[in-house]
Amino acid sequence: MAKYEGSVCLNHPDVPASFRCAVCGKPICSECAIKDGGMTYCSQECRADAIRTGAMVDAVVAKKNSGKVRRAIARLIWLIVLIAVAAGAYCFRNEIISKVKSVFKQGKKVVEDNTVNRESKYKKEREKMVE
Repeated sequence: MAKYEGSVCLNHPDVPASFRCAVCGKPICSECAIKDGGMTYCSQECRADAIRTGAMVDAVVAKKNSGKVRRAIARLIWLIVLIAVAAGAYCFRNEIISKVKSVFKQGKKVVEDNTVNRESKYKKEREKMVE
């Protein structure tokens, strides 16, 4: 009994087909079958096509994977730039804050130095009323 019910080998019409070509799908008998790498082919042309197609697929997959690597590297570069900008902004902020504090301290000292210990007329009147 044939593995593929009702199919016959294309090269030997009186022999039932045992396999189908991995490339073109033609039914073939075990005598016509060319086995390579776990696959069955009907001819050397189909085997060569499979090898060529496999190489093209491998090239496409390799190109796709190299694109992933490039995108990952680009993301890493963007992350490093972002961290550098954030660190610069943090340092700039701290520098500005320290300058503002310094100016504030200087201004406070000037105000304290220029302030005379005077009592207002209003304060004196209020103190006299309390007594």
